[in-house]
Amino acid sequence: MSGESQGTIRQASSGPIESLAPGEELAGLLERIDPSDLNGHQLVTYLQAIWRQRAHLDSLAYRAIFELAHTPPCDPDDPPERTQVPDEFVADELAAALRLTNRASHLHLNLAFSLARLPAVMAALLAGRIDAARARVICDETVELDDDAAREMAGWILGPAPELTTSQIGRRLRHRIMSEFPDAARKRHRRGLEERKVEARPNPDGTADLLGRQLPLERVGRIMDRIEEISRRLKRSGDHRPIDQIRADVYCDLLEGRHLHSSRRSGGVKITVDLVTLVGLADEPGELDGWGPVIADLARYVARQNSDGTWEFDITDPATGLPVVTGVTRRRPTTGQRRHVEARDRTCSFPTCPVPAHRCHLDHTIDHRLGGPTEVDNLGPLCPRHHLRTKHGAGWDLEQPSPGTFVWTSPRGHRYVLRAPPG
Repeated sequence: MSGESQGTIRQASSGPIESLAPGEELAGLLERIDPSDLNGHQLVTYLQAIWRQRAHLDSLAYRAIFELAHTPPCDPDDPPERTQVPDEFVADELAAALRLTNRASHLHLNLAFSLARLPAVMAALLAGRIDAARARVICDETVELDDDAAREMAGWILGPAPELTTSQIGRRLRHRIMSEFPDAARKRHRRGLEERKVEARPNPDGTADLLGRQLPLERVGRIMDRIEEISRRLKRSGDHRPIDQIRADVYCDLLEGRHLHSSRRSGGVKITVDLVTLVGLADEPGELDGWGPVIADLARYVARQNSDGTWEFDITDPATGLPVVTGVTRRRPTTGQRRHVEARDRTCSFPTCPVPAHRCHLDHTIDHRLGGPTEVDNLGPLCPRHHLRTKHGAGWDLEQPSPGTFVWTSPRGHRYVLRAPPG
């Protein structure tokens, strides 16, 4: 059986499985493969093929949902008639047929209509180039744009989308939309703030979640910084709980009025904005470290609000996006090299990791003990997990062929590339 499965994954009638388009032939091949017969490298290829096939099936489902919304009441043998106006109660049919909650039914229905509006995104899903999660992000990020602008933005992001996480897709789209369609970005921001709320919901294990939704991003940044500062100080003072537990308890204590006396720190943020926007002569989006692109109005507001507090800044060249001035008002300033690398790379250099660069270790791509120079071309931010466990503990190889481009090779022989974000 092992030889049969390995032969199947290497060669189909239309070529190797990794290049086979989703559809009937790929579905048949996947059914004939026994995963227990495959080595690690082959299992990754097998999973990638399953993901393409699943995306293909998702596209068929969303097209069917869109069609269902335009059907009138009928009997089993009636012809396939369609209505011009969608049935406002079709979500109930969808929920009953697929055993979905009301919320899930409406989410699927909204995505089906968004995909019909963006045919290129639907085509990419059908071809297995992106999955439903990526398609949803593209639809959500372009929701405030008119049809032509939304299709333009979708077409622009679809090229790199297969190599990006949903978070990376969202950040790139928000940055460009804020730059080219600032009025739409402001409208979306205002609408989001109008929908802010707090929700509490129980969990199956007897715990509960307390969620603040649609909150002002700059306030959340300061709140999280304060929680982190208090939690780290408690950890240093000998608290033996895991840091996540400490953060959760500090969060509850602050809301109950405790710990308010324990820290005078106002909370710090790091903002990246080009000089022309900072002085009010342009409206290019800024970047709030760890949170992504923000509209120009908010970037300027954050800079003003933190002018007497703890903050870091990068002033960039509008033409290149590269830092021309970097600064810090923290008590323990970082080195010029760290500031340069943080401004260039922004997050951990593992392809899917969103940890902000300023919370990462500054790692030598070629180890210093092996002759790697301490220069920005050989430095990159790595969060503790990907530095200590992935690079040094799990056998991954890392190269930096050009500044800000990181090529990882997994222990199973697959290569993954991360490039520095656009300016």
